[in-house]
Amino acid sequence: MKSAGKNIAPPKLARIKKDMERTRLGCRRVALEFNKENDEDRRNATISKSTAHRIMKSLGVYEKPPKREHEHLLRPPEPFKSFAMDFKEKVVAGGGRMHIFDMIDEFDNAIVILDAHRYADASSVITSLDGFVRLLKRSDDVTIRSDNGREFQNEILKMFCMKNGITLDFVMKGCPWKNAFVERNIRTVTEECLNIHWLGGVADTQKVLTDYKHRFNRRENMGLGYKTPLQKLGDFYAARRSNI
Repeated sequence: MKSAGKNIAPPKLARIKKDMERTRLGCRRVALEFNKENDEDRRNATISKSTAHRIMKSLGVYEKPPKREHEHLLRPPEPFKSFAMDFKEKVVAGGGRMHIFDMIDEFDNAIVILDAHRYADASSVITSLDGFVRLLKRSDDVTIRSDNGREFQNEILKMFCMKNGITLDFVMKGCPWKNAFVERNIRTVTEECLNIHWLGGVADTQKVLTDYKHRFNRRENMGLGYKTPLQKLGDFYAARRSNI
């Protein structure tokens, strides 16, 4: 604070210090102040942060801050409504490059599409989405979230999605965590599939990706309470039938 204070105007520095004093003291600050006072009085008694926490909790003056619910980490209440997509670039045998298109259902983290393409462009996205849109009903209200890459932010894909009743939801630029579910899924696919296989052409890679997708959707997921995506989907429809 001393070194930083040299660059802050005195009135503003005074307001900052006043705000700091008004803030509720945490267990670390209480332990620090206690030990500093004892040191000034030449006493040998000191307490740790854990001791201060235990004392404050027993006296009822310590309140654990409520857990923040981040909007981008809230899963949709229904399946087949909110999806997320992204590309992952991968260097393959011979030094070539391949692009993996990944799309998941945010409700249960199930991998819906996992395709290999030579290029990450609008044509590749439409090729992957073509089979998906054939399963949709025109009455379905479907949203797909993505970043602002040129492969997604273009008129060709926008017209395709508009024609097929799909709403594109672009996250804020420079905020990849707003698309956290698919970003995390791509990391898992990379670590558990792409990095442990010798990948050559698109056809060979597609076989590996398809096999991995089926295995992934049938294994337990910690984020789903150690249920598989298929189990969570089954629980949803079981609950719906019981409420009819």
